Amino acid sequence: MSSQTDYTVLIVDDNNDLLALMADSLRLLGHLNVVTADNGVAGLERYYEVRPDCVIIDVVMPGLDGYQLVHALRGDPDTRNTPLVILS
Repeated sequence: MSSQTDYTVLIVDDNNDLLALMADSLRLLGHLNVVTADNGVAGLERYYEVRPDCVIIDVVMPGLDGYQLVHALRGDPDTRNTPLVILS
């Protein structure tokens, strides 16, 4: 009997169609908990709620953009080592 570890991935993107496509695609892989946020501010809040293992971040978003979100996550000692994937 093998033990599978579930990982949590947070996707932050203001394009709802792309957000849904990425979330559905990752869920199909299995053993991934996928949570989403539709803007940078919500993404930062969701990060602290769920403490994901990885974050996928869109660059161009209104308000807090992807670069600012990366800066916020890298500036916090508790979050600076979380793997980030940047979409452009």
